[in-house]
Amino acid sequence: SMLVSGPVTPNTPIMFTHHTTYLDVNKPTAEDVYGAVRDLCVEKGVAVPEGNTFLKDVFLHVIVDECESFPPMSDEDFAKWRCERINYYLKGGFAGVHITLAGTMLDVRMTAVGSESAGFRKIRLHPWSMANFKAYLAGSVRTSKVVRKFVDESPMLMSLTTNARTAVFLVYSINACVDAGSVRGSHRSILDQVVFMYLKYNGLARHTTEERACVGLSALRCALGLHINADTPNTPSVIEEQCIRSGLLSWNVEVVKGIDTAAAVQFKCVDGRPRIGMQPALVLVCLVMCELLSSSPLIEGWAGVEHIAALWAACSIPYPVELKEKTDGGFRWRLVAPDCRMPYVHMSAHAFGVQRPMSLLSPPSKANTTYSPRMVFTNILSKDVPIAAVINADQGCGMDVVAPWLLVQAKHNVSSNSAYSVDVMEELEKAGLFVGSTLTPLTTALVAAWRQVPNSTPPAVLTPLSHLLEHIPKNQWDTVIAVGKGNALATDSLQQPPAATSQVSDPCVLTQTTVASVPKGCVRVVLLLFGHSFLLKTSTGDPKASKTTARGKKTSDKGGNTSPRLLVEGPSGCVRLLTVSKKTVEANTAAVPSEDVKAAVGVGALQTLASAISTANPAVDFVLDVVYQPLQ
Repeated sequence: SMLVSGPVTPNTPIMFTHHTTYLDVNKPTAEDVYGAVRDLCVEKGVAVPEGNTFLKDVFLHVIVDECESFPPMSDEDFAKWRCERINYYLKGGFAGVHITLAGTMLDVRMTAVGSESAGFRKIRLHPWSMANFKAYLAGSVRTSKVVRKFVDESPMLMSLTTNARTAVFLVYSINACVDAGSVRGSHRSILDQVVFMYLKYNGLARHTTEERACVGLSALRCALGLHINADTPNTPSVIEEQCIRSGLLSWNVEVVKGIDTAAAVQFKCVDGRPRIGMQPALVLVCLVMCELLSSSPLIEGWAGVEHIAALWAACSIPYPVELKEKTDGGFRWRLVAPDCRMPYVHMSAHAFGVQRPMSLLSPPSKANTTYSPRMVFTNILSKDVPIAAVINADQGCGMDVVAPWLLVQAKHNVSSNSAYSVDVMEELEKAGLFVGSTLTPLTTALVAAWRQVPNSTPPAVLTPLSHLLEHIPKNQWDTVIAVGKGNALATDSLQQPPAATSQVSDPCVLTQTTVASVPKGCVRVVLLLFGHSFLLKTSTGDPKASKTTARGKKTSDKGGNTSPRLLVEGPSGCVRLLTVSKKTVEANTAAVPSEDVKAAVGVGALQTLASAISTANPAVDFVLDVVYQPLQ
């Protein structure tokens, strides 16, 4: 409790704020508040007034925090409760009353209360900006310059500044390690300390390592839209609610008007945000909880795109988790079967282009063993294949990320001046999808191993994982990862040639749509495009028209290739280009907006791509999706 006023004299208006935690809807009582007033008077050396007559000059502000157990109410019920509580305090003698409810779960509990209802206002906490962090830092520690410099050196630590609590824990942890003008400790050790303090704050530190991993992965999957209540998307699912309760997600859905009005109930997402929100700081907390950062503690530089792609893939791997209600309230998280394990990311476990025969499965069998050159799948056990997202780490011509039923090729374009050109057929050849390719035996062997798990439910968007890339300085985007013996050794700066900027007339814009389901037994091939606009080349065209460097960058098209192309830009989203089933290729013409005057060009581009794939003779069934995430 605190007293806000000047010297107390008779008839001086006083604002008294009483801050307490939620017990039930009838607390605190007037006696509780009056007792707190008397205690504060004693503490401040103010004469304790007799009786309650002095309350006629006291304006009461009651703050009830930790309202996660506040009962769900309709607009009408809440208005009634609010009036009853205000009248109760006014009858106690106070001059005026203001009530504030606060708590992580309050958004969920008060979803049915309209944001335009009379008599109250909803106030939502926003993610911290860098300006908020600087202001707090300048006023909290004397070593602010040292702390700021240490944070600026790590994009991951900068991500921790987007949440108030993690930012406070970050400053505390770094300041405790400052010695003679420098910081003792690594960026990763500071990250681990901040995560520990956050888990201690929200109570998850009391859980087992397995339970924390289940919560962390579940929260990430919720943020990617994988645990939505299909029938009632305007209310959180059980898993979503428990992750919100743990302080890992925010709920951004509310009623536009109260349900007691004549108008139909309408829901909206606040400030255009997604229904479920997760700040970059909490993304990192969850990644540490489920140990998805153990393969590489860094998400920065050019390799950061591959890391994000691998994390995105790992989150889509099905895992059998369940919630069991405990006798003392709350839920216990656990994997369904004792031998189940969490998905994980393996750095540089596979690399194509190394002249060494390797066996995929152990013990080897004729049906699933590859001895052809240029195939490597090392440092990973066959039993782990169905739960691992594997990063190529720039080791050859294979796909960037391989996960169960999912092959990802990640591209990024940091130039706003020109579209980045992507040869779709060239990228598909890296996936070993066609008969006769040296990579096809490995792909077919992986498909055989993936039959141990069901098809994944793939996310339609890259956010909020992609937010971790937003703090990367532009001068670090040309950093690549150097790998040896299956482990990350160092990072090297590489001067990249500019992206292709071929001027193609009438490119067709793809429609951004919700991701379609993947047919059973089909591999999902994803072109994951991060940054500014992209041009998808849909035929092989003149072989002299386009060259690809060893690093995957496109040089200029000197051959004048005029094959139809698809332009990808606009908001984030996912679109299905085509489906390949039993060697039959079906283009998704709905990917092209029908009202677009260039639609004929777009449909022609898709048909050209379908024809090229059919000619190449597919060896496995697959779907081809484009997932696009604009650069923030």
